[in-house]
Amino acid sequence: MKKPFRFMSQDYILGIEGSVEAEGDFKKCLAWLGTGGKEHQGVFKLTTPAWDLAHQKAKQQNRALEDILADGGIAALKAELHIRPIPDGFSYVVDHRFFEKL
Repeated sequence: MKKPFRFMSQDYILGIEGSVEAEGDFKKCLAWLGTGGKEHQGVFKLTTPAWDLAHQKAKQQNRALEDILADGGIAALKAELHIRPIPDGFSYVVDHRFFEKL
């Protein structure tokens, strides 16, 4: 799933892969971020409460899980972009707070 978003006058596209892998206590979602003709590969590591809430939101809103995961990933990226650019090979832990307002 590809999802465009805008942040601080910059256009981005977040891509979320449909498959999710378990990694310890986390669910690992492969992703990429495109901006300005560059693409950065990375992962989002969802905590168990985040994973459960994402599933709950997808069912409540009758939306695809990947769409909800993309929205949570965008929220996490925006929080990081306040601090620094997103590097290639990014890896961010995403907790339930990124899904609460969806």
